[in-house]
Amino acid sequence: MIDSTKGISELWVTRQRLEDLYKKILLMDLEYALDKKVEQDLWNHAFKNQINVLQSQAKDKLNVKRGESQASLNLFLENASGFYLQFLQLVCTTFKLDLPFRRKSAAFGVMKEKCPLKTKINSPTKNSCYYICQHCLVHLGDIGMYYNFINILYVDKFWFF
Repeated sequence: MIDSTKGISELWVTRQRLEDLYKKILLMDLEYALDKKVEQDLWNHAFKNQINVLQSQAKDKLNVKRGESQASLNLFLENASGFYLQFLQLVCTTFKLDLPFRRKSAAFGVMKEKCPLKTKINSPTKNSCYYICQHCLVHLGDIGMYYNFINILYVDKFWFF
């Protein structure tokens, strides 16, 4: 059991490093990253594939750890939504975007927004900036759809009681 827990911990750490790497590439040279479809790789490799695995485990009525799989899926979706919300905020801060639905950092007590990257950032076009924002919003919608899947599983589990 200890080996299994250690393996899961290492998996989370590795996935976190992957997220950080993709995020850094997207922020440092957005035009290049979009050309190479880095944002799609980020979604597929860091989130979607894992969501699909957890979803199939949670659907499997023969799985003795079905409840654990549902809880893991819920936790993973919370992590994914947090990532995309923070990434959207970071994109807006880094590229000085003023989106109508986004609250300014001052509303949260942050008086001056700073870009956390210490490296040189190649300035992208506004269209590329808006595209990556749209990408974040689309995947936040996808994550919401997956949350709905969990609610359906929950209702299905207790429907006959």
